Amino acid sequence: GTIQEVRHRMQQGPMPTAPLPVATPSLPAPETSSAGDAAERLYQYALQEFQEGNHNAALALFKQFLEQYPHASQVGYARYWIGESLYAKQQYAAAIVTFDEIIRKHPENPKVPAALLKQGNAFVKLHDACTAKYFLRQLQKEYPNSSEARQATEQLKQLKCEGYG
Repeated sequence: GTIQEVRHRMQQGPMPTAPLPVATPSLPAPETSSAGDAAERLYQYALQEFQEGNHNAALALFKQFLEQYPHASQVGYARYWIGESLYAKQQYAAAIVTFDEIIRKHPENPKVPAALLKQGNAFVKLHDACTAKYFLRQLQKEYPNSSEARQATEQLKQLKCEGYG
C-alpha cells in the first residue's frame, strides 16, 4: 500500500518542496487530488464494464485511461485488463503482445504472474503447445509459490508438444 502511494505521488509530477505536503496550504492538492480522482473513476468504470462482460467498452475505456493518465498508479493493471479484454474477444495474438508489455514495463506489478499464465493460455488457443509450455514453465520458475504457478502445473500435464519435454 505505502509503496503504491509513493509511486502514485511520484508519477503525478514534481514533488512539492515542503516535507509535509498535507500541512502546506499553498500546494495544488485539489488539482492533483481531482486528477487522481478522475483517473480512479475512469479506471473503475472500465473495470466495471469488463466485469459486466462489455469487453469492447472496457477495451476502449482502458485505452482511454492509458492515454489520459500515462503515469497513474493503475497503468500496469489497465494494461493487464486490456490484455484480458482482448483475450475475451478471442484476439489472442494481440492479448499476448499486451501481456508481454505488462511483464516488460511493469515487472513489479502483482498481475505479472497472471499475465504469464494468460500468455500460455493464449498460445494454447492458437494451437501452439510448445510456446505455451515455455510460458507456463517460465511462470513456474519465476513465481513458484503463486496460485498461477499451481494452475500452470495442472495445465502442463495436459499439453503435448513434439520435441519439447
